[in-house]
Amino acid sequence: HPALKKNLKVPSNFILKHYAGNVEYLSGGFIEKSKDRLTDDLAELLSQTTSDFLNYTVFTVDAPTGMSPDGSPLNKPNSLPPRGRTRAPTLNLPAAASDRMRSRSQSLVGKRSSQTIGGKFKRQLSELMTTLNSTEPHYIRCVKPNSQKAALVFNGEMVLEQLQYSGVFEAVQIRKQGYPFRYKHLDFWRRYRCVFGLKHQWGQDLKANVKAILKRFKMDDGSIQFGKTRVLYRATQHRIIELRRNLAVDGAIRFIQRVYRGYRARKLKN
Repeated sequence: HPALKKNLKVPSNFILKHYAGNVEYLSGGFIEKSKDRLTDDLAELLSQTTSDFLNYTVFTVDAPTGMSPDGSPLNKPNSLPPRGRTRAPTLNLPAAASDRMRSRSQSLVGKRSSQTIGGKFKRQLSELMTTLNSTEPHYIRCVKPNSQKAALVFNGEMVLEQLQYSGVFEAVQIRKQGYPFRYKHLDFWRRYRCVFGLKHQWGQDLKANVKAILKRFKMDDGSIQFGKTRVLYRATQHRIIELRRNLAVDGAIRFIQRVYRGYRARKLKN
């Protein structure tokens, strides 16, 4: 597979090429870690079987192949079935061995406290979601500048790998393609109506007022999406709009200062 690589230094390990980078996996103890027990319903169902073969293969894992649980060899059928007819294989186990298997199956079913790997994962995930839903999390992306945990040491390659592996670049790209700034029509009009000055006469139609502001900004060419209830635009348009607003606010502040200074000067003169 093109995404699979071998580790020449450690042959038991393997490397998978993910979208962000290469990740090495350890194969040691893989079977033991992934071994799962039967669910309670399945174990209870199998424990009721009358087949010695199922009792032996499912509930007896420590007996060697071809041997019964008490160490005696398994009895083979005395004769083959006639030509053209088939029959299911049977294992003629001793009665003591059969009783021992049924006892082990009942004890396995009785262990309700033990959990499967899937059940344990589901419980942990449910506890995590309960904790997250009961809080107000604020996510902070932490980046390690170096592996020595030393001050004033910056490893550019290490920081770049962390940003790639954590998907920061993909998140930024998705955010740039969307519309992160979304104002309601009323909020947009209240914030940016200052660009027209105090003498402008506004109409009763809120949407028409918003469109007039967009026309003043020269952004009625489709760069800003005008929705039914909101105005949506990207960071580039936001910087231009905020700059125009800041210039308008600055002009209003200068006008207020000019009027107040004139008032103070006339009052002191008189």
